[in-house]
Amino acid sequence: MAEQDDTYNQLINDVMVSDSNFLMDIILREYAGVFLCINSLIDVAGGHGGSARAIAKAFPQMKCTVLDHPHVVEEAPTSDHVSFISGDMFKYIPPADALFLKGFP
Repeated sequence: MAEQDDTYNQLINDVMVSDSNFLMDIILREYAGVFLCINSLIDVAGGHGGSARAIAKAFPQMKCTVLDHPHVVEEAPTSDHVSFISGDMFKYIPPADALFLKGFP
């Protein structure tokens, strides 16, 4: 549905970023040690990169990439610290030290 309705697509992306902003503060505070030895991370279905941006900010040495559908990545804001790749996680996930998957609220 998000591929066919721009308003719905934007709403979903805004919800995901808001969710990430709330949750990533907690995750990084409570579980920061999990990320210490990771040099590259793929945020699978990471939307507009809310989680990846938070991780990249906390760990600037880490290469963070978001993988999501083309209609999501096309609308994602640019970032100096996070790259975006369009694709389907069921067909291909680029290689990285770690994959990050976060559930939808």
